[in-house]
Amino acid sequence: MKILRGLALLVAVLPISSWAATFSGEVYSHFQQNNVTTARDYISTTSDTPVVEFTSEDVPFFGVLSLFTGNVGDALDTQDQTLTGNAAQSTNNTVWHITGFVDLTAGLHTLTASYNDGVSLLIGGQEVHSSATQGFTTNKSFSLAQGGVQSFDLLYWNNASGARLNFKIDGANISAAPPPTTAPPQNNPLPAPASLSLALVGLAGLAFRRRSR
Repeated sequence: MKILRGLALLVAVLPISSWAATFSGEVYSHFQQNNVTTARDYISTTSDTPVVEFTSEDVPFFGVLSLFTGNVGDALDTQDQTLTGNAAQSTNNTVWHITGFVDLTAGLHTLTASYNDGVSLLIGGQEVHSSATQGFTTNKSFSLAQGGVQSFDLLYWNNASGARLNFKIDGANISAAPPPTTAPPQNNPLPAPASLSLALVGLAGLAFRRRSR
């Protein structure tokens, strides 16, 4: 029992959050003119506090069949997500910034996107698509020189009309990937998953030896 309690404690203190596969989203109450450059400038320089923050396993989608006229909470309600802030915030006059990681192969991919009003999408720091054309739908190919887990950055805004956001890659909803493995700090020579594996092996061996005596 002591070994099991020790194992439970070990699992509890390890940084499991580093394995999470979710996008992080921020929604700002802001009228954004239809210009990608100024939208990016706003996100990179604003001191405004987001009215809503959320996490989601997939890139959110709403207004697919017809323009969405409800609030932010309703727009996110049917999806795997957590939400804090003012869920009653209207989707009118809002700027959305969604970041995280995706896992894609190198080579050609197809982006299908519909939105109202404007968007800017970066994957691995590369601009895959941007447009300030209201009510636009696009089907386009893009190429990635490098495959694997890479950064995802979607900027979306909607002004005083119905909202629409629907992005797919290769015909599927865009799902988040866990962050890429990073070099461990000096005082922890193994990443958390490897440390956990070794700990499990060690505890199992200790238990076997005790039972064998």
